Amino acid sequence: MDQATLGPVPVADEEPERRIGDRVAITVGITLRERNWKAQPAGLLEVSRTGCRVDNLTITPGSTVWVKLPGLEPIEAKVSWSRAWQCGIRFDQPLHPAVFDHLVARTAGAAVAR
Repeated sequence: MDQATLGPVPVADEEPERRIGDRVAITVGITLRERNWKAQPAGLLEVSRTGCRVDNLTITPGSTVWVKLPGLEPIEAKVSWSRAWQCGIRFDQPLHPAVFDHLVARTAGAAVAR
């Protein structure tokens, strides 16, 4: 398949002016659930205190989802963008700094600060 068939390739820093806080690249399995749907597996690619980028799902921007990160209760969030089987998700409430640090430490083998 050529690039025209696959669609646009996402660029991680396409809209940097809209980002809040540092991102950490983490490759770990999570689950996402849309309202009235059962949880679906996804891959966490990046996380910050205010949101994350996930792989293996296409969800309509504006949708409410619940993100289940390792070791945490599900977090209510909104899908900011979706393209090429990846989604940008903004948490309704930012993660507390200690919770974020715990998440990064817990997944340290898979984390790279950006």
